[in-house]
Amino acid sequence: MSFYYHYWHFHYVNQRTEVSTNSKGQVTTRVVYDHFDRYGIVLPFAYCRNLFITAFAAEGIKGERYTSDSGRFNKLFQVRAADPMQAARFLKPAIIIALEEQAAALKQLNLAFSDNGELCISFADKNVLDSKPAYGLDQLALFRQSIEQPTALPKLQQLLNTVHQLLRHSDSNF
Repeated sequence: MSFYYHYWHFHYVNQRTEVSTNSKGQVTTRVVYDHFDRYGIVLPFAYCRNLFITAFAAEGIKGERYTSDSGRFNKLFQVRAADPMQAARFLKPAIIIALEEQAAALKQLNLAFSDNGELCISFADKNVLDSKPAYGLDQLALFRQSIEQPTALPKLQQLLNTVHQLLRHSDSNF
C-alpha cells in the first residue's frame, strides 16, 4: 500500500511568568520561555477520526477516555476519542502490538487522527532522518557508489511500516 506523507519539525514555545521574593521581601516577576521540539509525519487517513493516542501528555485533548484490554498498551498510551466505540473498533490486537513496538523505537509517540481525515504521528526523536555514510572520501570510488544507492533510514522505515500496518488493519478492503 502506498501513501503520501509530509515530514515535519514542530517547534513551539510556552510562555510563563515566574514570581520570586528576595530576602528583603521585594517581589520580582520575570517571563520565562520554554522551547520544545517535536518531529512527525502527517498523512491522509480516512479510516478513523477524532481519536488521540498519546504517550506524551498534551493539554487540550478532548473526548472520552478509552482503556484497552492490554495492560502494556495502557501503561504506554492514553486514548481519548469522541466516540469510545470508534477507539474500540480501531484498536484491534494487531494495531495495539504495532503501536507498542513503535513506542519502544520512538520517544513520546503520539497519534492524532483529525476530524478531517488526517493522521499526525509525532515524537521527540530528532534522528529519524539521520544516516551514516558507509564510506568516506578517503575511499572515493566506494563513496561514490554508496551515494548513488538509496539512503537507508531505518527509524523512518520502521515508522512507515507501522503506518502501513495501521492502514492495512483499518481498511475493510483487505
